[in-house]
Amino acid sequence: MSLPPETKNTWARDDPAILVLIAACLGVSAIAWGVVYSYNILEMLVLAVTMILRDFLLSGIIIATLLWFTANKLLLSPPSHSTPADSFVEWAYAFDVHTNAFFPLYLTLYLAQLFLLPIILKDNWVCLWVGNTLYLIA
Repeated sequence: MSLPPETKNTWARDDPAILVLIAACLGVSAIAWGVVYSYNILEMLVLAVTMILRDFLLSGIIIATLLWFTANKLLLSPPSHSTPADSFVEWAYAFDVHTNAFFPLYLTLYLAQLFLLPIILKDNWVCLWVGNTLYLIA
């Protein structure tokens, strides 16, 4: 009989699979945007690196750090039944929440906007409303 593996007493994921998948999706999106705007290979590579490093990782690190700090300083109640080590929010969990929340933003701003680009680029108020609504939804 084998016992199930013990938990690691952590809330965050310990595998980088979702990071790799989102980076791959952003890379494919950069190629698609580069084709639409007639970029050369180097410009597509710069766009992909910008999307991955700035839009995903840097913004995630900043947002996760701010919310991790806020959660640990302002939102925690005094522990009642758990040990003090269990009564704080892990930074990795805050970044994991960002990673989960980034995917709907990716679908809205990087994919839906790409397919709606012919409509969004027209010069009237309805097209402006559609473009701004995508950002509001994201």
